[in-house]
Amino acid sequence: LHQLRYSGILEAVKISRASYPNRLKINSFISHFQCILDFVSFPIISKILKVENFSENEINLRKKIVWDICSKVKTFDKNNKKIFQFGKTRLYFGQGLLENIEKIRAEFLYERVLKIQNQFRRILRASGFHHMRGKVVIIQSQIKRFLQQKSHEKLCKNVVLIQSIARKRKAAIFLQNSQ
Repeated sequence: LHQLRYSGILEAVKISRASYPNRLKINSFISHFQCILDFVSFPIISKILKVENFSENEINLRKKIVWDICSKVKTFDKNNKKIFQFGKTRLYFGQGLLENIEKIRAEFLYERVLKIQNQFRRILRASGFHHMRGKVVIIQSQIKRFLQQKSHEKLCKNVVLIQSIARKRKAAIFLQNSQ
């Protein structure tokens, strides 16, 4: 700790934390946090990120996109100019703003992951249902075949019984007539 203090690193850290402790390149900030914007902005953003030389119009468009992303933070004050600053190619963020934006991004991605998981589970359940329904149909057909076979066997026994009774009576009548 004494070495850090004497070498001036602690003082540099204090100054950095007092002003703009976080910095990112504008393009990397936009590409990292573009997911929390509307999908309508994506084609414009991808077009802007490909350009290397910044015209005045593209700089203003980048600034607008950064403002849109930062405005998603509930505690963001548009009138507070010290919360972040634009450099030529970098953004300098005040204390806590980048962390808040990262939290919003994490929540946004978490919600999307849940939606994807729900859809995937629904599809799995539906396909499992169709698969199970096919198996149930096979089981039902086997049971119906078994019941039909039992019914047919019973019917055959009854037919044989009726035939034997009929032959017995016919034989009895034939015997009576022959005596």
